[in-house]
Amino acid sequence: MPNHSGPVTFNQHQFSQRVNQQSMIKIIIAIICIVSTFFAQSQINMVRYNDNFGCLNNDTFHKKGVEKLKYIHLSKEPNISFGGEIREQYQYYNNPNFGDMQPGFIKDYTSQLMQRVMLHTNIELGNKLRIFAQLGSAFRFFNPNMATPEIDENKLSVHQAFIDFHFQKRWMLRLGRQEISYANHRLLTFREGPNTRLAFDAGVVKYNVEKRNMDVFILSPVISKPGVFDDQSAKDVTAGFYATENIIPKKLLLDYYFLNLNTARRKYNFVAGKENRQSY
Repeated sequence: MPNHSGPVTFNQHQFSQRVNQQSMIKIIIAIICIVSTFFAQSQINMVRYNDNFGCLNNDTFHKKGVEKLKYIHLSKEPNISFGGEIREQYQYYNNPNFGDMQPGFIKDYTSQLMQRVMLHTNIELGNKLRIFAQLGSAFRFFNPNMATPEIDENKLSVHQAFIDFHFQKRWMLRLGRQEISYANHRLLTFREGPNTRLAFDAGVVKYNVEKRNMDVFILSPVISKPGVFDDQSAKDVTAGFYATENIIPKKLLLDYYFLNLNTARRKYNFVAGKENRQSY
């Protein structure tokens, strides 16, 4: 019996490991299927006003849980939807800025927890008018050093608030505070990396057909402040257009644009002055 007890115990252990592995594989496959099914029915976009939950706007669809927050009908046509997101980010720094400490820094090594919470609502008033609004809250914890202006903290702000008006079949006007991004996010973007995202006070006229999209806009970036509802529009003004030609669908796109920037916030060799720049 002693000669057989070792191999039997080893085989049982192997069997137990194999069962656990198979169970984990089944759980992972089930999670992938659930997530795939969810995204097949809906789409959460990086810019939340572009979310697509059209599958829930159907009388025959039985909504469950948080799905009930979408397409709450106020009457026959008008409806309201709610949504939100939370991001927790832990960071550790040792000798930031290569040890060249800024005045007022207490420690040259530290950790911090960055928290961002955003809640939004979308109101559709028929086929021509839509209202979108989003609140944002960003906090930094456990770091005794001074916060980086504009990107670390913003206790509470109206991050977005705009209206969409479809005045013709292919034309739409978007007016108000909004996130904007084009192409690979190099020219204009919503700044996802830092704790606070970037919005713009802007007016945008959009033209959309099957093979061409074009935006004509005038905008000014919003300066994020650390307090409550204290954000302000910058004095920078950018005007121009951005267009995309769909030459070969999903394979070959052509982007072209023109931007004209006027700002008085630039400093060169610690001297402030006005700047006018064209990009195309």
